Amino acid sequence: MTNQPATRTVTTPPNVVDLDEVVVTGYIDNSYFDFASLFWLFNSDSYFDNMYTNIDPSTFDWILNGGNNINTSPVVSNPVTMVTVDSVVNNLVDTCLKAAFDKLTSDKLKGQLNKLYQQTFVGTGKKHNLEIIQTPHVYDPNGNEVASISHIKSGDATTWVIEMSGSLDNYPLEIFGNIISHEMVHGFLQMNDLDFTVNSAFADPHKEMLDKWICQTQELLVEAFGIPANDALALSLTGYDDVLNNSVNGSFKLNMISWINLKYSINLTQAEQVSDQYFNKLKGTVCH
Repeated sequence: MTNQPATRTVTTPPNVVDLDEVVVTGYIDNSYFDFASLFWLFNSDSYFDNMYTNIDPSTFDWILNGGNNINTSPVVSNPVTMVTVDSVVNNLVDTCLKAAFDKLTSDKLKGQLNKLYQQTFVGTGKKHNLEIIQTPHVYDPNGNEVASISHIKSGDATTWVIEMSGSLDNYPLEIFGNIISHEMVHGFLQMNDLDFTVNSAFADPHKEMLDKWICQTQELLVEAFGIPANDALALSLTGYDDVLNNSVNGSFKLNMISWINLKYSINLTQAEQVSDQYFNKLKGTVCH
């Protein structure tokens, strides 16, 4: 992703107070985004000069028209659908895995998918379904047994499949929930052909996206499992090295780690220590 903003300056729109100018800025993939995509900013952070605020949807058409109709009430555009999530299918068999899914719920996972598309613009009219299955053993491309792996469903490019290993030990439910949450981010990246780095330096657009993903996972774990926010943050942080494993390396990774260690209330070393407490069943809801 390049560090180039798309900007457009217009005079003060109606219903916006104390702004002489409005500068709309956004970072989309590795190119400028066209201003027909301003609806993306309705539900995400945007920059007005040096103010951090939100665009009022009622000004959408007004801005697109160049701010020429000051004396005319702006017309609100028809809602634009970012993504449609038709189904979240649970094909888990193991009692503990099913218990973790029951905490997450289909509705919460649908909400997570919608939020991913709202917070990181990848276009409109997308379709993204989810299927979670269980297989006796799961292996990574190098033949190592792992807890999970995920991929686009064969013959159905609209469905992301998360395969959970049936050989998992009875870890606390929070561990299973964290695995599913992070595999969903894998799916968002791959189904939308996102290269997180695009051979660039670690920069503000990366920080903004990563922060949203980390906080979104944290919030889901707090809501679904009722764990302390700092514990949820620790679990969220420890999962992102894996999520970005195939695209993050060299100075990009070092700068990302340095930023994470300064950004949050706990650093990665402390996060690993908290995560280990869950893996060792000293914390969390242990499944019997």
